[in-house]
Amino acid sequence: MAKHVFHTSQRLAMICVLAVLSVGCAASDVVSGKGATMSPPSYPTKSSIGIFGKKTGFFHVQRFGDKWWTIDPAGNAFFIIGTDHVNYNVHWCEALGYAPYQKNNEKTYGGEEKWADNAVERLKSWGFTALAANNSPSTRYKGLPYMEFAALGQGFSSIDYITERTTWTGFPNVFSAKWQQFCDDEATKQCTPHKDDPWLIGYFLDNELEWYGKTGSLFNDTFKRPSDHTAKIALVDMLKTRYGGDISAFNLVWQTNASSFDDLLKLMEAPKSASPKAQEDVIAYAQLCADRYFAGTTSAIRKIDPNHMILGCRFAGSAPDVWAADGKYCDIVSVNCYRNLDLVRGVMTDGFESDLAGWHTKANRPMMITEWSFPGLDAGLPSVHGAGMRVRTQADRARAFTVFQKLLFSTPFIVGSDYFMWVDEPALGIAKTFPEDSNYGLVDVNDKPYGPITEAATKLHARAYDIHSSNVADVYTKPSGKQGVFVVGNSGKASAKCKVTTWVDGRKSERTVSLVGGESRNLDLLNGESPKPGGHLLICRIESDDPLAEPNSADNEAHDLFYVPEPSSARRIPVLVANLTDQEALNVPMSIKLSDLRMSFSRDATMIGETDISLGGNVHMMVPSQVIPGDSILFQVQIVEPRKCATLYVYPGVHDDAETDTPVKYTPAGSGFEADNGILKLIRGDSGGNAFDRIEYKSTEVGGLLPIVNQQAGQGFWLRPDTVEDIRATNGPVALVLDMTFRWSGDSSAKTSVRPHAFRTKYRFVVYPNQPYLTSRCLWIENADLEPWSLRSYFHYLAPSIGGDPSVGQSRGRYWYDDKTNLCYGVSAPANFRISLWKDPAGKWRGDVHRFPFLDVSLKPGQRFTPDDSPVYVITGDEETFDRVSHIASDSSGLAVKVCKMDAVR
Repeated sequence: MAKHVFHTSQRLAMICVLAVLSVGCAASDVVSGKGATMSPPSYPTKSSIGIFGKKTGFFHVQRFGDKWWTIDPAGNAFFIIGTDHVNYNVHWCEALGYAPYQKNNEKTYGGEEKWADNAVERLKSWGFTALAANNSPSTRYKGLPYMEFAALGQGFSSIDYITERTTWTGFPNVFSAKWQQFCDDEATKQCTPHKDDPWLIGYFLDNELEWYGKTGSLFNDTFKRPSDHTAKIALVDMLKTRYGGDISAFNLVWQTNASSFDDLLKLMEAPKSASPKAQEDVIAYAQLCADRYFAGTTSAIRKIDPNHMILGCRFAGSAPDVWAADGKYCDIVSVNCYRNLDLVRGVMTDGFESDLAGWHTKANRPMMITEWSFPGLDAGLPSVHGAGMRVRTQADRARAFTVFQKLLFSTPFIVGSDYFMWVDEPALGIAKTFPEDSNYGLVDVNDKPYGPITEAATKLHARAYDIHSSNVADVYTKPSGKQGVFVVGNSGKASAKCKVTTWVDGRKSERTVSLVGGESRNLDLLNGESPKPGGHLLICRIESDDPLAEPNSADNEAHDLFYVPEPSSARRIPVLVANLTDQEALNVPMSIKLSDLRMSFSRDATMIGETDISLGGNVHMMVPSQVIPGDSILFQVQIVEPRKCATLYVYPGVHDDAETDTPVKYTPAGSGFEADNGILKLIRGDSGGNAFDRIEYKSTEVGGLLPIVNQQAGQGFWLRPDTVEDIRATNGPVALVLDMTFRWSGDSSAKTSVRPHAFRTKYRFVVYPNQPYLTSRCLWIENADLEPWSLRSYFHYLAPSIGGDPSVGQSRGRYWYDDKTNLCYGVSAPANFRISLWKDPAGKWRGDVHRFPFLDVSLKPGQRFTPDDSPVYVITGDEETFDRVSHIASDSSGLAVKVCKMDAVR
């Protein structure tokens, strides 16, 4: 499986060059009308929020309790809110031969100075507080402090490298005898003009160096260097030290037969080993490189300029385990991050918060997110190339901006956020080797602001200091544990006047509650009355009078779903299906684990349920249901009214002997089949390892689907099955269930552990009648080899070909969209899966939907790993359909299911 880095290193490699070139006319050399150089103006004393740090005359960082802050030269707490590329000259378009933004600015302003005045005034009015990467010197000293690039590692990688600088940044040979002198010389040249400038926040050392090399690690890249290369010598010396000079110990771990450590210098490929000790060696070398890199760069800068902060090296999305070295030497750790979120719930969906916390724990320093964005698809730009989850409209972009920015403001160890970026990229892209063409800008190429995002920024940024200092209300509600009683509270510092809306079995009421910081109280929604027998849904929603500033709104609504027992003439298990939304829930497929029912189901027959679909009424109807033996029972409720629950009764052991309809047509053919649910047609041939060779939506091909297993066995392997061993089809009134066992045979005759190893895996695909989606779930993965290996991840792998062409369409974060057919093909996945849609070197789209965070599960021969995942929804249809199904699939669908205790038999 080809892997790719989806960050924008090429772009910022060019940015770093521009930044270095601009040093000669740096704004710290303020020039008078007669050409004389003056000192920079003094930094103004600004109003404070009441948090004061040490007054040093320069920017620095300081911690107060659990909160980190930047402190400005006057000693005031400061939060860095920047945007990249506030630059008169961006972005060059190779196809046009000029930068369209610059050309338009010349017509509009007649010169750079008027443009700079206008740009800075707009930034200040939108609440930005700093000029971030690649700012024009003309924008400085107009009210916003600025940041500079040093680009030391990237610069030296053109001279001597561990990882060659090509269209990417490379990685410097930090063991070179010339490395420190290069850093010293560059620091002298670049930092001397700025060392006394109070407006400078600090220096970025680099941007997106290739910390993983070009082969997955700096360890592997170093072995490709000649035997006399200083990095290779340093690596071998490190290994010699780690093994106490015992080459036999090294050979045992790495499965080599070297007679001495000097033999390793002759190798032009890194040895391979699946041993955990070997992987520790790989990490140890990355850490050694990091220590040399950060020590060399930071000492060079601080010799010349001890006054200013060093702002890290802007990691590309993540990094190997080198965070401690970054934190040891730098004032702030910086990362460029393009992540995914759920616009409906307003939460991240990719584990970003836990990633942040992990990085901070290792670095033990404050952090900045120095690139992030969510391009909109309605701006008239292709928005095909470049990082970032795509959103459909400018309103969605403003919403995504608010969610992400507020998260950064509310994170205690974050001291800065640099949005990407000031202006859109050209519609024709930047260059053939760097074709970015996306709607990242606060302004378009005509310098016209995008209203929704700049208005959202203005409102949110006005509250940044309150949010970061927790000087806001943060209201919540939750069930108290006593039937009908909810807790409403305020965990923030500021008081809040709150609107509380409650629903009791659909009956709505409202009240106003005032809560001071730290206060909580109980609300009895039943007013002491005893509820009637049957299912009940109680909902409590609390809204602060200052919702924009509230750090966490995910806990502003809670529900209590409970059942009041009613003696029955038959054994039955009540199942409550709650609709937590204001819209009717219609024909929604659902499932219950048999283990949750706590009863044995020995029959494969269709189970029958009885449901009361009107609260307290007498209208009953039979609900189609279907048992998946040993796993779950599927059912479909035709209607659940808003803010109410339906009560279903499952009768264990009762089944219908009559024939039942099977709405999904299933036709087996050897080891292949064809399935047709009325909207989708799923086709698998008689051979190969695909689940579905071809998926059609109303006769139009959209793509295929298959599992992939990611092994770690000395190196990473992404393996597609080569055969399907078994297909078990269970077709019933609710769905077609396909349990498919896949195999990759491997090569068990190989003597080395550094090889792909045989495996088996079983996936379950559920196809519902007349629905534009199917679900996919991995049931288990088994080591079918003679040797152990480590499971790193597993995939629901998409192979799109909308209209039969795998190269058409645009990636929109979770799906592809083709404007000719007006069709999407993509997924809605649980939070423990990452989605990456990318093009391979042949120009064909590929879709990685894989388990994340990565696993580290060692499997012995014959051993199985059984995940406990929610299913992935594979969706097609138009964009409206994709949104609807995504909502059903997500935690925000507003549907809840609860299995209750069996009724007593009277």
